[in-house]
Amino acid sequence: MTGRLNVSGLEPASEVVVRDHALRVVSAAPGALDATVQPGIYRVDVWVPGMTDISLVAVRDNERVEHDPSGLAADSVVPVAGIRTASNHHARFAAQVAAELQHTAAGAGDDAGWLFLFTRSRGAPRFAMPLVSVLDLTGTELFRLDQHGQVDAVHGCAGLSVGLHPGYYVLRHTVPGRGARGQVVRVAAGYQTQVFAPWAEDHVDLAAAVICMPPLGTGFDPADRDRYLLAEQAVRALTTGRAGPEPDHQDPLMTMMDDAVRILAGRPSALVDTTALNWTDPVLLQSGLMSLPGPLVAGPPVLDAVVALVSEQADRYQSSAATWPDGLRTASTSGSVWARWDLDAAPLAPAAASAARLHVVPDTWTRPRLRIKLAADAAGLALAAADTLIVSFGRGQHINVLIWGDDDPADAPPRAEVGVRIGARALIYQRSGEPMRYGGEPLPARATAAVPMTVSQGENLLAHLAQQLRFGQED
Repeated sequence: MTGRLNVSGLEPASEVVVRDHALRVVSAAPGALDATVQPGIYRVDVWVPGMTDISLVAVRDNERVEHDPSGLAADSVVPVAGIRTASNHHARFAAQVAAELQHTAAGAGDDAGWLFLFTRSRGAPRFAMPLVSVLDLTGTELFRLDQHGQVDAVHGCAGLSVGLHPGYYVLRHTVPGRGARGQVVRVAAGYQTQVFAPWAEDHVDLAAAVICMPPLGTGFDPADRDRYLLAEQAVRALTTGRAGPEPDHQDPLMTMMDDAVRILAGRPSALVDTTALNWTDPVLLQSGLMSLPGPLVAGPPVLDAVVALVSEQADRYQSSAATWPDGLRTASTSGSVWARWDLDAAPLAPAAASAARLHVVPDTWTRPRLRIKLAADAAGLALAAADTLIVSFGRGQHINVLIWGDDDPADAPPRAEVGVRIGARALIYQRSGEPMRYGGEPLPARATAAVPMTVSQGENLLAHLAQQLRFGQED
């Protein structure tokens, strides 16, 4: 006995997820969905950028059900036309700032890449300056949005366009109640890295940014609605591990993100344009998943999933990771598709001291640094990267994690193994090895006595464990 469920009439950038009575995913698709299902009542989640419609749909035997979620209009922080918070003023402002450099870093020549940072409210004025700084990897402040960019507080938008030496940079901003955050961006010769972020009442929310990388001269066109929304859908696919939109290898707004989605989800990817774009995260993922020696990337990763992947294979990428900003792996905050970390816990070393300091270990941290790896073979690495590392409640995951001290030899056996069980909530216990503590409390040795975890939905599991676990029974 089966029925058919059809969901259509959607935005070009959309996703449909069908769940059964236990909230298990029965079927999912980017865009329209036509699936054969058992008779029953299903929860149908239809996502478009900025909005999700949730409906209950009954399917009977030999019945075809047409579900058309009406009134589902997309929205985005990118000020394109035809969205719910569309603003002609924001669109003209962004296009003008993106078209010309306001400043160029000292010594940057013809090979300079462009960085375009734009932030906007939903239309309301803003009464506090947007405090975002562009830093190099030594922690030197190069530019500030409020000082070197254009700010229109009355209309709630601000923009900065600067020329930089090709390489990696850090966007520094403050999250109220949590402190300073650093977020990695990549700038490449011949391309403009575009960062669109929401401007909340008290801060610029870079964790929710949409980041694209078109060739220089493309600029920003508000009429490119579908291209930017599809790029936003590809970013969402990275957080869920589900398929993103079909790639168009002539469109760099799409390819740089979509190839990363496909690699993380274990699907084939031609990597046609990502190398040309110098978008190195997919290249690193490809070499990691295919167990190829491949060129190692000296700069820090832009994607949060790569931080965890490299942590998992620390031996292979140790020489590369040694050049990253101090503390990126151990102080990673996750909760975003982008690589972000706590600058208060692991500040960037000042330029004068960077050569003499290999690591920054905050005084408030007394636990040793750890190497953490999923207890899975290489064939399961794609699933681990796409599915296991990002916490999703209600899915019945059983995850075993191996742990070493950071200074343990590369060929040493693991010193401990813990088990993580994720259902309606996350639980953790000790499976074997040296006693460990989680959040300061000893771990129980039985699964039946597993203790609750403080991990959040969408958080990177390995990064969370690296921060919360330590060896020993008590301080």
